[in-house]
Amino acid sequence: MTDEPLYGAEEVAAAAGVTSQTLQNWRARGIATPSGFTAGGHARYTREDFATVMRVAKLRDMGVRLDMVLGIEGIYRAFPVTPTGEFPNS
Repeated sequence: MTDEPLYGAEEVAAAAGVTSQTLQNWRARGIATPSGFTAGGHARYTREDFATVMRVAKLRDMGVRLDMVLGIEGIYRAFPVTPTGEFPNS
């Protein structure tokens, strides 16, 4: 993890318009996973993790099935882009 701000599951879930249970379900399925956990086992999300949760929530709201969302997120992880829209190391 980096020194960037970390967000709790409740905070991320509320901002995405989903319940903490939904977020936990997505984590269990490997769709939207946090970058770390506190010593007490609470999930901590980075800005990038937060962006993933927001993207997953939007796709779900658009009617995309979660198995398809998992595939889409796999593409994001395999081919990351910088904030300027360029592929790293290109």
